[in-house]
Amino acid sequence: MKIYYFSSLFSIVKMIGTSLLQKARLLVDSKGIGGLFVVLLKKLIAKAVVRRPASLLSVAEKYNCEDTRNSLCGLTSEERQMAALKNLLSYTKSGGKTYSATKYPAGYHTIEVLGERLAGQRDPKMRLDSVPFDFSGRTVLDIGCNQGGMLFEVSDQIKWGVGIDYDTKMVNVCNKIAQIQNSRHITFYTFDIDRDNHLLIEDFLPSEKVDIVFLLSVCMWVSEWRSLIDLCSNISEVLLFESNGTPQLQEKQFSYLQSKYKEIVLIRERSNDDELQSNRRLYLAHTKMQ
Repeated sequence: MKIYYFSSLFSIVKMIGTSLLQKARLLVDSKGIGGLFVVLLKKLIAKAVVRRPASLLSVAEKYNCEDTRNSLCGLTSEERQMAALKNLLSYTKSGGKTYSATKYPAGYHTIEVLGERLAGQRDPKMRLDSVPFDFSGRTVLDIGCNQGGMLFEVSDQIKWGVGIDYDTKMVNVCNKIAQIQNSRHITFYTFDIDRDNHLLIEDFLPSEKVDIVFLLSVCMWVSEWRSLIDLCSNISEVLLFESNGTPQLQEKQFSYLQSKYKEIVLIRERSNDDELQSNRRLYLAHTKMQ
C-alpha cells in the first residue's frame, strides 16, 4: 500500500514537473531566456504580499483580539468604526504632503465623529464661526475639500454638499466619514483642479447652481486659479474665499476677486485657527450687492 502511495505521488510530481518544463521550453522558444525571466518575475510580484505600513493596525491588532466580526473582542459597532476611521486617517498622512498635517491625530481638519473629537491642524468650526452666511437649507460646493471637515461642520444645516479633491486618500476618508455619519446628502469626488477641465466640476453638482462655494487656501497650488474663480462666479452668487501664498500672490488673488465680485467682505486678516500657518485672509464675496 505504501509503495503504491509513493509511486502515485511520484507520478503526480513527475507530471507536474514535465508540464512546467514544457511551458518553460515554449516560453524560451517564443520569447527567449529574457522573456522567461520576465514572466517568472511578474508571477513573483503578483504573489507578493503587500504589507501595510507599521503605523497602521487592523482593528483586531489594535484591540489584541482574533476576530472583530464577533463578540470575542467585546467591541461595539461604533468602536470598530472609529478604529477603522483612525487607520484611514493615518493612511491619508502617509503621502508626506504639506497638507497632510502628520502631527495631528485627524490630519488637516478637526473632526467630530460618533461623539469623539479628533484634533486637526485647522478647526472648521472656528473658521466658519464669524462667516456671515446662513447655511440653513443651502447647497455647498467645496473645491479642494481635503478630509471634508468644512462640509461636515455644516452637514446638519445644508440641503446638500459636494466636495472635490485630487487626493484619492482624502476622498476615501471623506466617504468613510459620510458613511459613518449617514450623511447621504454629502458626496465627494476625485478631481484634479490643476489638470482637469474646470467646467467638468459643474457635472458633479445635483443642480445647475449652488448657493455658496468654498475655495479655501487652494489658489497657490493651482496654475489656472483665475479660471477656477471664473467658474465659481458663474455657478454661485457667493464665494467663501481664503487667499494663500506669498503676500504678492495673495494681492493678485484679491485683485482678481474684485474683477468678478461686486461686494467683498474681509472676514479675517489672519487664519487664527492654524498655529502653523496664519498668513492667509478670509473673504466672503458676492456677485450682487447685499
